[in-house]
Amino acid sequence: MKSLFFTLSILLIAGCASVDENLVLNGKSAASLENDINTIVESLPNRKKHEFMIALLSIQMDVTQSPLAFLGNPDGNAVNYELLSQHLDGLNYKQVLELASKSKASVEVLTN
Repeated sequence: MKSLFFTLSILLIAGCASVDENLVLNGKSAASLENDINTIVESLPNRKKHEFMIALLSIQMDVTQSPLAFLGNPDGNAVNYELLSQHLDGLNYKQVLELASKSKASVEVLTN
């Protein structure tokens, strides 16, 4: 009985720690997209978390029509959920990574 409980506990924890790759991003509004992205990010290990955020920034830079879009964010290091909502609606985690891999933009992460 104890081993069954232990096994079920491990499976439950592993299930909670994995990304729901079928979670479809709702881009109907910036707030709903931000909520869905946060749900995905919270379930990722650190390495994949960074990879996903870089993917979002790559897509954002790729779809930005004008340099004026960066005036409010000159560093370009914050996610613009309003802009992304138009491009990520209906995509899941893997599709976002796939879209980012096709991006012409180059994103670097600088650490102190």
